[in-house]
Amino acid sequence: MFEQLLREHKERQERREKEEKKEQEEAVARVKDALVSSKALFDPDAKQTYQLQRELDSTLRDLVKEASLFHQNVLMWNKMASGIHTRIKEIGDFDQWVHKVEWDLQLITQALERAQAEKNQEDRFA
Repeated sequence: MFEQLLREHKERQERREKEEKKEQEEAVARVKDALVSSKALFDPDAKQTYQLQRELDSTLRDLVKEASLFHQNVLMWNKMASGIHTRIKEIGDFDQWVHKVEWDLQLITQALERAQAEKNQEDRFA
């Protein structure tokens, strides 16, 4: 119960922080727009430059998000490949163990056959 309350509190806190950050970004954008509009009265190229900069910033944010997703996917694929590699090693280790057991069984079988042969020879001569 305590864990659930703590989880809910953290989720509310994260949502609130995201909303506050979004509001801050919107406020900064409004201030920038106001500054650019006032500067555009004196310099017509400033508004166009600012708009191009905003497009660049937006494109950069999108690119950063895509790069982050790509990075997460690469990490996931790397983890999966590592898991496959580990499983293949385990299969190889098991295969090697099976060969050792087979070799040991062959040695035991040969020793038992020799012992049986020696006993049969002793029984013939006795």
